[in-house]
Amino acid sequence: MIYVLYRLSAWLLYYTHEAIGYPLFSVIAWLAYLRGGMMRQTITRNVQRVIGAQASDGCVRRAVRESYRNLMWGYYELFHLPAFPQAEIRRRMTIAGLEHIGDGIAQGKGVLLATLHYGNTEVLLQVPLLFPQWKFIVLVEKMRDARVFNLIRRLRESQGMEMVPVDEPLKIMRRLKQNCVVGIACDRDVTHSGVAIDFFGAPARLPDGPVRLAMRTGAALLPSYGWREQDGRFEVRVLPPIELQRTGNFDCDVRANMENLYCVFEHIIRERPGQWMAFYPLWQ
Repeated sequence: MIYVLYRLSAWLLYYTHEAIGYPLFSVIAWLAYLRGGMMRQTITRNVQRVIGAQASDGCVRRAVRESYRNLMWGYYELFHLPAFPQAEIRRRMTIAGLEHIGDGIAQGKGVLLATLHYGNTEVLLQVPLLFPQWKFIVLVEKMRDARVFNLIRRLRESQGMEMVPVDEPLKIMRRLKQNCVVGIACDRDVTHSGVAIDFFGAPARLPDGPVRLAMRTGAALLPSYGWREQDGRFEVRVLPPIELQRTGNFDCDVRANMENLYCVFEHIIRERPGQWMAFYPLWQ
């Protein structure tokens, strides 16, 4: 049923102009929010953890509604993606921090762009295509239904981007050795092999793969993120590399480096909590 719905959406929304698509999915987001259920409870708890106990109920609700809107707009953009001209994507974007990618590439050991489910994930996945001088791949989560996964993968690759499942470590390491730039979202432990560290004042199990990859390969580990502006533009930021601790105790170093990375992510999320699409439990 989900596969049929996705196929139908991919066909219909390809032809749906943005003037209709965004308002339509705003309505869908509002209805999903009103429906409530476990999803709304989860995102509300996550937002409350980020904003803090002092936040008013109204402030939390506004951030939760914004998260729903960003999520649903992302679905519209996914299904409409093949119709997006690259020139239009570039026109709407302001990108800062590209020099950090260039510096990492110059070291010859690849670059890991560590990011979040934040802002506009689908369009941001296409940013690398604007810089053909660099080789990019993006790591994606596999799904239970292979048909749905393959359909979404085709949509995301429709502009030319290469997607690699996150559970193929040998291919990922090979790409880093080829001095590629590898993008990965770090706020969801999809492989269930992460480490529990302090995140917004409480233990949360988070993926340690990006840190381990950076430590083993020597790749530069760059926090990066993007967000939506009110006028439909997208801002993208690539931050300076995380200085990796190397004391000789690998596991302790992994934890310390994770804490440094996720401290940066805390600041990013606090700036615009409504842009963070954390529709999954992080804290028990």
